[in-house]
Amino acid sequence: MMALPPYTARNVLCKSGKLFLVKATYDDIPYIADNLRDEDKLELEMYDVAPYEAIYDSFIESEKTSYTLIDYNKPIAMMGVSPINEDIGKVWFLATKELNKHYLSFLKKCPEVIDILQGNFKVIFNFVPDTHKKTMRWLAWCGFVFDIERKYLHNQHEFLQFFRCNVDESMSYNTKSQPIYH
Repeated sequence: MMALPPYTARNVLCKSGKLFLVKATYDDIPYIADNLRDEDKLELEMYDVAPYEAIYDSFIESEKTSYTLIDYNKPIAMMGVSPINEDIGKVWFLATKELNKHYLSFLKKCPEVIDILQGNFKVIFNFVPDTHKKTMRWLAWCGFVFDIERKYLHNQHEFLQFFRCNVDESMSYNTKSQPIYH
């Protein structure tokens, strides 16, 4: 009898190729922290924070809304939203180098996963180094907008704020609520 892969014991929220999105657990943190992508390591260095500390703190702050992307038997990314208040959350995503092996499968499910992360938050946001153009293109593709009017300085590095709004029916274009002109 074939042994079941570890992800099967966890509730799979969505699947793409060999990738499975599951609720994050503490046990996912060490592998991801030890195998971060270079761009994530660089960003954490800009914030002067160690990988394990960054992932652990983010996991604790967003435990109810933290997820792990698994490649059958190993975690390759963690993400989540740390609530600022009931309407606003700070979204985060840190990945290992293995993510590049599954980039098309990853991109295919990004819109669905971003919707899961958005949840009931009216706005999710964070900051990205203004030199990380590949990350910025991915964020824009995922529906995030950048505040290009101002740059934020942290530890002598410039960052741009990005955000995504949860457009519900009350916020959308509605012909019934337009003024009547006579």
